[in-house]
Amino acid sequence: MSVASSQYPQAFKSFPFQRGSIDRETIRTRVGSVQRRGFDAGIAADQHLQDQFLFDFYCAETILTDNTGVFEWLDICETVLAAKDIYTFVELGAGYARWAVIAHFLANRFRNLRTKLICVEPEPTHYRWAVQNFVDNGIRLRDHVLQEGAAWARDGYVLFEVGDPAACYGQSVVQELRPGRWERVWMGLEARWPWKRPHEENTSRGRRPVRAYSLAGLLEPVQSADLIHMDVQGSEHEILAGAVPALNEKVKRLHIGTHGPEIETKLHALLGVNGWQCRRDHPGQGRRATEFGEMDFEDGIQTWINPRLAR
Repeated sequence: MSVASSQYPQAFKSFPFQRGSIDRETIRTRVGSVQRRGFDAGIAADQHLQDQFLFDFYCAETILTDNTGVFEWLDICETVLAAKDIYTFVELGAGYARWAVIAHFLANRFRNLRTKLICVEPEPTHYRWAVQNFVDNGIRLRDHVLQEGAAWARDGYVLFEVGDPAACYGQSVVQELRPGRWERVWMGLEARWPWKRPHEENTSRGRRPVRAYSLAGLLEPVQSADLIHMDVQGSEHEILAGAVPALNEKVKRLHIGTHGPEIETKLHALLGVNGWQCRRDHPGQGRRATEFGEMDFEDGIQTWINPRLAR
């Protein structure tokens, strides 16, 4: 599906996207970034359909408006255009940090803005891919924050589902943990033990304790955040509820992947009572009307604007 030129978002028209390319190993995106094909391997079974979808999604000069990814592109493009001097992007449930890298190139290459990227990813192989994605794109790790762990309501530890990284990006927090002192020491040692070989993928599913990082703590060193992108597989409300003062004071926009009607209702209650404005609200698990026509949603999408900060 395509939209008429008059309906094509002005935010997209403001960027001189260039046609990217795709080969057996690498995707070169419309914004100039690169990413390894292996990061998306296993998501689509049919190789021909996978190639076409990946090209349309990442590489075509025009961003297609017939899939739900258009809303992620739109929130990033709009916030990059509104930013001044520095663009701060937070990605929770970052996977291989695809949106953080894309946001960096949009802000740095097209608007000459400095960037601050804050990414949190608990699945160990996805975290290593995120590090590799930064390195492949010449993004200096020391200038940004890339944490191996789960975003949560509080700093600490959670039990997390891991494994099957190439085919699944839906791992989630199982429960919060309250380890004792020596358990915390052991967890820290186990995470850094020499026999753990970081180049190997974790292909089996299982549960393991991981560090938890509060959103309030992640936001503490930054003056403001232009956009928080969340895909945290069911922990949306807990994370945001634990950081309300920081959200109200520092965050301009939220893009939230939602996972169930109860969570969607809770987010409306939490953010609404705190004065946030809902710009887009498309519940998951169904066919929904959007500004670009009807689309099928697996996860839901909510975009919220902080009127105290956002233009």
